[in-house]
Amino acid sequence: WGRRIPYLIITTPIVFLSMFGLATAPMLGAWTHQALGTASPGVNFNTLSYFAIFYTLFEFACIASLVLFGALVNDVVPRSVIGRFFGLFRTVSLGAGIIFNSYLLAKLETHFFEIFMGISLIFGLGFAFMCLMVREGEYPPPTDNPNDARARGFRAAARQYLTECFNTSYYRWVFTLMLLAGVTFMPFNTFSIPYAQSLQMPMQKYGDYISMSYLTSFILAYPLGWLVDKFHALRVGIVTMALYLIATTYGAFFVVDPRTFAIALVVHVVLSGLYFTATAGLGQMLFPKLKFGQFASAAGIVASAGSIALGLVLGPVLDLSGNAYRLTFVAGLALCLATLVTQWIVHRHFMRLGGPKGYMPPEPAA
Repeated sequence: WGRRIPYLIITTPIVFLSMFGLATAPMLGAWTHQALGTASPGVNFNTLSYFAIFYTLFEFACIASLVLFGALVNDVVPRSVIGRFFGLFRTVSLGAGIIFNSYLLAKLETHFFEIFMGISLIFGLGFAFMCLMVREGEYPPPTDNPNDARARGFRAAARQYLTECFNTSYYRWVFTLMLLAGVTFMPFNTFSIPYAQSLQMPMQKYGDYISMSYLTSFILAYPLGWLVDKFHALRVGIVTMALYLIATTYGAFFVVDPRTFAIALVVHVVLSGLYFTATAGLGQMLFPKLKFGQFASAAGIVASAGSIALGLVLGPVLDLSGNAYRLTFVAGLALCLATLVTQWIVHRHFMRLGGPKGYMPPEPAA
């Protein structure tokens, strides 16, 4: 079964069950309201509570399965074609996004249960089928080394994990880069639908613009993967982020009506999609190959903490501003600048370590 797929098999049902829970949250909220009677805090409160519980479970399982999937790719896909692999991978996900936004988004309010159930079934069956069909390579058995810190219990193993991942400044910069890049697109992504509604844009129109953006990214995904294999994910990511800086500047200063919002929306979706396509294999290209899963999980911890912090700040700020959604572009602009600075620092270290042709990741700190 290999060293990745057994854990993917464990996390896949958790994702499926959490999405099933999200689909049934309105019904569970109504049932709880009826069961509690006068003691109920309200049907909306109950529904939101169920939604929060299942969404937290979904995020937990999703983060774990994404790290494991990245580790599986690291083990089974040759490094020389990893950019094109992720390019093709993105064409599949973008195709699904086009179908969803063209045909399902406008029906979400009236067919919430059916749509969520369909997505959960597709995910559960698709991931299970992948686990059955993909075969990992042969790995040497782990050595029985009593001097290994991980043989001395959880606390010693955790200490070694933290030391190896975070005691080398280069890897701290890489984690910071992944954190900043991950949250740069988050402000507008999170509030794009209420932003569109505040400008009186119909949801069908919004979905059409998203589909058009996905189609553009769909066409560009494989050529972008080829560029990544030729020039490296870090360099292509820097160019894409620099273009996004122009897009967020436009969004922060020029969006005033549905037409200007549509321009900003399309450019945002295309460029954020291109960035995620270009840098999908960045971890595989920068982290130590034999310890990729460990370093990818550390990057996931940092990115998750950053997402939590930004969400806790951004929501209240928008509430205090009277839902001035333009601030989502202002926040994206500031985060984009910070990402570009961090990309330049990481690239400088990257070149000192051999660059695209002879890159040797530093040994994890002992």
